Amino acid sequence: MLEVKQMLPAPSLLQWYADRNKIDMNPSYQRRSKLWSEKNQQLLINSVLNEFDVPKIYMADFTYINTNLQENRRAYAVIDGKQRLETFFSFFDNELRLDQTPVNYSGAEMSLRKQTYSELKENYPELAQKFDNFQLTVMSVITDDYLKIQEMFIRLNLNVSISGAERRNAMPGPLPHMIRELSVHEFFRANATFPVSRGQDLNLAAKLLLMENKNGFAATKKINLDQFVLENVKKKPAEFNKEFNGVRSELNKMTRIFKKQDDLLGSQARVPIYYQFVKKFGGQYSNKIRPFIEQIEYQRAQTRKQVSLRSKGIDIKISDPELMEFNANLRSHDDKLKQEAMFALLESRFTKYVKK
Repeated sequence: MLEVKQMLPAPSLLQWYADRNKIDMNPSYQRRSKLWSEKNQQLLINSVLNEFDVPKIYMADFTYINTNLQENRRAYAVIDGKQRLETFFSFFDNELRLDQTPVNYSGAEMSLRKQTYSELKENYPELAQKFDNFQLTVMSVITDDYLKIQEMFIRLNLNVSISGAERRNAMPGPLPHMIRELSVHEFFRANATFPVSRGQDLNLAAKLLLMENKNGFAATKKINLDQFVLENVKKKPAEFNKEFNGVRSELNKMTRIFKKQDDLLGSQARVPIYYQFVKKFGGQYSNKIRPFIEQIEYQRAQTRKQVSLRSKGIDIKISDPELMEFNANLRSHDDKLKQEAMFALLESRFTKYVKK
């Protein structure tokens, strides 16, 4: 079953804020929190104060039926509108200040720059009351079919710039849950320094899980990762315990080998190569891996400079053609053959490195 209808009477923003603990803001299919820039958040608050329309919010509404889809036992789960709700709640919590965009007040335009909600309530109580009483158009999505909720999330976000990893996160089956669980591993949160705002950690976790499934390097383009998830929709989670535990074990090693907020982990493109490297050498030579990679990264940087100078017409010799090829291969890091070539070069040089 699937029924979508407007929630009536429409609760005010203040009512939603008071009942915020009844809303599951992070169901499994949802996007990351805090994706909006401060400017976009300020514009939304300004739109409410100026009585502009705000797009509908869609919520899985569990007040109508008993269902096991209540992942966190809340009355509602946000399907579309998470960033808007987070913005409203942040303003109520005085975590967001208004910008200089004018607000119409008593027939005149005025700036409320840097006003928090509490300051607005104290200085301009009529405007604060307008904000409190603003009624969102909220659509109740009533269903006991999890796939329909996931499909609605994807359909509502078709015209929104959501990443492939975020779309994959909303797919059915056992793998998205495992990918999410791996993506919050300490390695991603404490060691890695590449951005995760668009699901880069989800994407990388999916690649590592696929590699474990293939027992080595694998093509890891979007189509390959999506296919991996969709082909296994009907399988049980237990069927992937080996892969899941394998990735977690190697990430545990990498957490010990690399530094906190490590500059060597500023790009997710290199991590699968390092992952396989740690998997092969992380036992006997764990203390030598990071110094070796640091040396390689320095040499790669020097090679990039030389290539850049040559592109500008400067006659300069490339001191390390192999690393020039490594750098070129890294641009196609989702290609299995390129991965294997990069790993082979590192392996060859590491064998000499440890003998010094």
